Amino acid sequence: MVKPHLKHVLEYSDRQRWNNLSIQDIPEIKQHLAGLIPLESDDELARRFDLMIIAMQIALLSGGEIGKYTTKVYTVAKALEKKQSIPQVARSIGLIKLVQQETYWQNINAKALDNLRTALRELIKYLDSVNQEPVYTNFEDQLDLSQVREYNPISTYVQLRPYKERVEAYIRKNQHHLVIAKLQNNQPITSKELEALEALLFTEEGAGTKDDFIKNYGEKPLGVFIRSVVGLSQEALNQAFSEFISTGQLTANQMKFVRSIIDYMAHNGTVERGALVDEDPFTNMNDNGILGVFKHDEDKMFKVINIIDRINKNALAIA
Repeated sequence: MVKPHLKHVLEYSDRQRWNNLSIQDIPEIKQHLAGLIPLESDDELARRFDLMIIAMQIALLSGGEIGKYTTKVYTVAKALEKKQSIPQVARSIGLIKLVQQETYWQNINAKALDNLRTALRELIKYLDSVNQEPVYTNFEDQLDLSQVREYNPISTYVQLRPYKERVEAYIRKNQHHLVIAKLQNNQPITSKELEALEALLFTEEGAGTKDDFIKNYGEKPLGVFIRSVVGLSQEALNQAFSEFISTGQLTANQMKFVRSIIDYMAHNGTVERGALVDEDPFTNMNDNGILGVFKHDEDKMFKVINIIDRINKNALAIA
């Protein structure tokens, strides 16, 4: 297979030859070299990863936006880190962890990207199928040589993590902010405090614009969203339910059910009434949830619901 094209193989084996390619060389490379590459034996996922990195290199060299690619690489690296029990992955674990750091991307260049491609392409096959989606891409690139210009290193901040992960990490980082702390401790907030919370959150470092937030999370009230990230203080929840628990004369099952509510709200911040009837963990004790556990004690059931309503209400701003 090689012998008929040996002249061109030898010519293009010289690295300097590739530094001075012309438009006329492209048909020659296609005719005499491209057919010699046995792509059929290569892994499909590896080739798709190659294409993504090549698209990223083109964007980098042409001064385009590479943020969407860095986020995909970050997601792939994060998934691979969980597979370090595999020897092939373990050998590249240093790089896998490094690409998850913002400092790696601050002075990224085309050569570093190619090293990254070479190191990780054969590892993509070890990802679980549910985690392989980030390496797929569908693009058409046309390189207009008239638009090629000198490369300038990236000087702006590169957003690595996916939007939701980045926003939620930012909230946890600022969980000692006065308004976030009040939400976490089941204290009511005012509309002015809600405005202060929006000023904190809707920044380039945080959630971006309000439209960005709505696009990713829908029209969820901001206080409810914050609670869903930081949860509720166990102490505040115990206090909210303390009188009911101490005077309610609850059965063992009812007490266990109330504790499941407290544990759930400590993690999720709020709970919808409907979840108490037909969602885990509230259906674990009885298929009908709160309706079954308090079947003969409706008064107690409504007291539980009223306590939950008050806690949920504190996640909304008052005038």
